[in-house]
Amino acid sequence: MAKQAEPKVRGISDVLPKMEFYPDLPRADWKSLVDCMIVISDAKIIETDGDYGKHLAALIKYALQDDVKKEYTCITSGQVVLDKMGKLIALEAAGAGKGFPVAALVIRKDSEVKGRSPYYDLI
Repeated sequence: MAKQAEPKVRGISDVLPKMEFYPDLPRADWKSLVDCMIVISDAKIIETDGDYGKHLAALIKYALQDDVKKEYTCITSGQVVLDKMGKLIALEAAGAGKGFPVAALVIRKDSEVKGRSPYYDLI
């Protein structure tokens, strides 16, 4: 009896994407985008190690609205932006072009909760 070929077991790199996110694009500081209109073309939520343990961050591929041909990447871990990126990623995964690209204004808002730091948002 001929031996049947064993099914190929996928490697972890086949299942989990590499942590590199457009390494060939220039990186920008998220804070430098305040009051800028950007066009977000892709995003990924990752888990990173920080000073206080593990936390989530959004890797964002974008262009300035005035020059959509020049793309950049940045990273941010603000909860408001993370929530919005998560929703856009889910819409994109659902198909029908509902997620990316999307234009947004990056803003910094004072918290309405006394003693809390300002936060970033996309409108």
